[in-house]
Amino acid sequence: MSAAAVPKPLACEFACHAELAKVVFGDAPLDQKAKAMHAIKEQTPLLRQLFAACDAAERHAVQAYLKTADLPLLNTSALATKKGIAFCATFGRSGDQSCYMPPREIASVALREGESIDWQVISAGGRPGLYADDNYNFYYASQCYGSFDLVDSFDREVLESHAAWGADAFAVALNKDVPDMVYSRSHPVASHLPAIAYKLQYPSVRWVARMGDPLSMSVTNKRDHIPQVVPELSKYSDDYYESIELAIYDLADQVLVTNENQFLHMHAYCRSQDLKAKFRDKAVVFAPPSLDSRYCDIHHSKYQLVNEVINIAYFGIMFYRGRELRSFFELLENPQVVLHIFAPVFPKQELEAWSFSVASLTDDALQNHARVCVNDAVGNLEFLNIAQKMDYLYVEDLEFAGPINPYLPSKVADYRCAGSKILAKVQEGSALSKIDHPDVIRFTEVTPDLLDSLAKQ
Repeated sequence: MSAAAVPKPLACEFACHAELAKVVFGDAPLDQKAKAMHAIKEQTPLLRQLFAACDAAERHAVQAYLKTADLPLLNTSALATKKGIAFCATFGRSGDQSCYMPPREIASVALREGESIDWQVISAGGRPGLYADDNYNFYYASQCYGSFDLVDSFDREVLESHAAWGADAFAVALNKDVPDMVYSRSHPVASHLPAIAYKLQYPSVRWVARMGDPLSMSVTNKRDHIPQVVPELSKYSDDYYESIELAIYDLADQVLVTNENQFLHMHAYCRSQDLKAKFRDKAVVFAPPSLDSRYCDIHHSKYQLVNEVINIAYFGIMFYRGRELRSFFELLENPQVVLHIFAPVFPKQELEAWSFSVASLTDDALQNHARVCVNDAVGNLEFLNIAQKMDYLYVEDLEFAGPINPYLPSKVADYRCAGSKILAKVQEGSALSKIDHPDVIRFTEVTPDLLDSLAKQ
């Protein structure tokens, strides 16, 4: 629908927004971008006021216009006819995928629903110990909701605090108007606890539960028994994680999984035949959403690259259970390759224990290697800007012991936003191995042919 059908005061605000967005996504210095973004944020209360004054036909016209309008920085919560509560124990404020993904997901869920949703986020904020990503929160995450309630009683590592946070978040939700929809997402799993309680209190409210990974089976394909800390869930299982999974299958109206493999894996290990059938009926594949590629141009990084070499980057945690990145370093066997690492913590003890095929690289040798550039982690928007300048971005499947690898690295969503070619080391049959895209180069081991194929892009 054209802007002509939109009430004139709102149409004027939309036109102003579009001009401000050009500054944010353009070549202006970051301080000018920040001023433009502040002006965009100052529009939000006025947009809410103007939309509230519209009659039903005008609101319908606005909603129809927003479906096709190019207003990427607009906080559409101000222009919503539906209300939603999003229980996300981590949300948008720290440098971690469990914080980066929830804002994108609630924005994408609104698109799937076909109209704007006035999201009321209830969260513990960021993850303690991780750097605060203020730019991501300022330019993106804070534009995805209408209100934000901080419930900071959560400690991810202390199971007893999960129940406490769930009860506190539920109490906050009860003081709000009953919404049209509730959304919860894991990880962390505690995000689902207030949603379960809310669904039991208000059965008619639609609950969409996002399960980023399997809960009750670990990356080693074993069931790690986690003692029950929420007595009310004992009817499902005496295992805390399993009880949450089964409660979701039982009570949620829709269950979002990241890929088909995840569904097959979780469906196979479910020990309740009745709830397995419910899960099958409710499950929907919902891949990790990417940002608009224009977000790559907000934070112009000063990170320097040598253009004459082949620059390959890896962003994220370097080593953890099921993934060691040996093949990433084997790419150095091509003498033109320079590796760039952006990691929150450089893992000295792990590197000292391994010998890579390119050389016996101890931590000191790797830190000072002429073709390995080790950097601290950067914020998401700077990461995107750096990533789009790389020749290749590296991602690796988690090595899974079972017949179906259920894990899809969410990093792929950011890499695809950046638009650079992706070197993806895959496990046969994994979700990552099934991505068929010209920019995704899939391989199972570093071979001479792969090394010879690397080139400046």
